[in-house]
Amino acid sequence: MQTLGRLLNDDGTPNEQVIRKLFRKIVMDESRSLSRAELHALIVGINFEEVDFDRTDAVDKVMDDFDTSRNDVVEEEEFVQGMGKWLDEARRSVPVGGAFSSKFIHEYHERTRQEHDELVDRSDEAV
Repeated sequence: MQTLGRLLNDDGTPNEQVIRKLFRKIVMDESRSLSRAELHALIVGINFEEVDFDRTDAVDKVMDDFDTSRNDVVEEEEFVQGMGKWLDEARRSVPVGGAFSSKFIHEYHERTRQEHDELVDRSDEAV
């Protein structure tokens, strides 16, 4: 498996070059845009074993956050901007002094799991 590089630069900013490479790897055809089916395949491929979630809802969330033109596909620039936004939010969500560490990843994962649990609780209440 070929590595694309790190999503973050040494200073913690999103690595646009690597994000663009990732986009080009994910796109399965010459359309130069990501369809819902390709996003679904990406989410399945990431294989979030520890988190139980609806993959269709996850695709909807990505489309909502990334597809700023609202044409039901994610263009390369939208992907770069969306990933940059998500990475910035992840970086700011956990106070870390200096380098990004496994502690950062663990704390961010825990926060994400808590938010997921809250969403599940809310959806259970709605039923």
